[in-house]
Amino acid sequence: MAFLKRHPAMIAAVLIILFSFFVHARLPNIADADSFYHLKHAWLYKTEGISQSAFPWTQYSSVNKYSADLWYGFHILLIPLTYLADQVQAIKIGELLTTAIVLLLVYWAFRKLKLKWPLFWLALFTLATADLLYRIMMLRPHPLSLGLTILLFAFLQERPSKVRGLFPLFVIAILFSWIHISLSWLPILLVLALGFFNFLQNRYLGWRGAVAVFSGLIFCWLSRPNPFCAANRANKQFVKLLLEKSSAPLRFGRELMPFYWENFVDQLIPMIILLLTAIAYLAFLKFKTKPAAWSSLAMAAIFFGLTFAVARRSNEIFIAFAVIFIGLLATEYFGQPKNHRPFAGSWQVNLLSLLIFITLVYMPFKTVYRFDTYANGSFSPATFREASAWLEQNSRPGEIVFNIHWDRFGQLFFWNHQNYYINGMDPIFEYDFNPSLYWKTHFYAIDAASAFTCGKIRCEAGETEETHRVLKQDFRASYIVVEKLRSPKLYKYLLTASGFKSVFETPAEIVFKIL
Repeated sequence: MAFLKRHPAMIAAVLIILFSFFVHARLPNIADADSFYHLKHAWLYKTEGISQSAFPWTQYSSVNKYSADLWYGFHILLIPLTYLADQVQAIKIGELLTTAIVLLLVYWAFRKLKLKWPLFWLALFTLATADLLYRIMMLRPHPLSLGLTILLFAFLQERPSKVRGLFPLFVIAILFSWIHISLSWLPILLVLALGFFNFLQNRYLGWRGAVAVFSGLIFCWLSRPNPFCAANRANKQFVKLLLEKSSAPLRFGRELMPFYWENFVDQLIPMIILLLTAIAYLAFLKFKTKPAAWSSLAMAAIFFGLTFAVARRSNEIFIAFAVIFIGLLATEYFGQPKNHRPFAGSWQVNLLSLLIFITLVYMPFKTVYRFDTYANGSFSPATFREASAWLEQNSRPGEIVFNIHWDRFGQLFFWNHQNYYINGMDPIFEYDFNPSLYWKTHFYAIDAASAFTCGKIRCEAGETEETHRVLKQDFRASYIVVEKLRSPKLYKYLLTASGFKSVFETPAEIVFKIL
């Protein structure tokens, strides 16, 4: 027991690593298809040099037009994994490391915030929702951005008067922009929120910390290859994405779709109960608490709204700041002597304690159950492996393969970088490159087009275009890969259509040569 008291951080680190192994053992395949792309891009840096910025593998995308890597630093960090002989195993090791690193960052932040029982709050954060638990298992920059966000918030609470105290803020901002430049607005939002509540209560602006954060973001932005193209791409992925989502029915990934109220009932009720309890205690305190508590509550409110208005992945940031707010209020409550705690021993507190206990028991069971449903839908490394191998051996370098679904690019690119493809990463990049070409692809993706497609949201009969002409002339494609179950209508059409020849087939996929 004495050892545990002297070395709590060491014990926590061991538990975090053991938990990471345990939860990844429940994952039968790869958590996210983008992981294939990220590791392959890291491999490009290893083989072609870290200053290489051209990316011709997505021919009809602004990714190809603006040669810059949004996740440059993340891909650099992945280079050591590319030396492993088994690249699928490298992805799995990367996923495990991502989970452990994120949880260690969050634990560090909770200790920095001086939360009582930081390991408990880390468990609450981790098991709050299945979305968050599944996200931190992905080999993607987003989980690391989440961990760095929480750590930056913790360091911003201090009032450093010397350069040495500002250095961590500068470094965290550099890492943030280096790993995921599209989310560079998030540290700025943190600075503004904390600055606002600090000024209201203490007339303290924290300008030194703000300068350190802004300097780190700008320094990292300018030090990457093609910084202005990177800024342009970040603008497309964030600003243009928000604008176009409100007017065009683009087919985004599930994480970019907003929560609905059934998602609220399914995942958020336990956290909302805990959050309302903390807000009730704040009201009892006559709303007198630290700027950190107020700013974490404000951030939680902002991202709760974004979860339902913009994208469900905002839910993870909501959870993070909700846990911080609850933890700060609980630390304040339990930091008092027992005889000074409000309503100590009363039936109201006993009833509330019972409700919280039931909530804390129910939450992990619900999260693990939902998590297992996500894990069952994880991505098999075998998908496109045989078809890609055939294409690599039987096509010319640089020939274009028409990938119907943008979200399959990562797997195709992972197994075969000899060929080029249509689009990948996000649909906004193809839409930004050419809206007409995007809509033509869109109708194939939803399996609404077979013999004909269309370059508008809605087309009259005379505005449709014949599939062979579109694929051959508009996209200059030599091959098209079709998933039989995902595109049954198009698959059935291509089997008998003139101008297409079946050249390779597996039980799940088929490759057609476009004659």
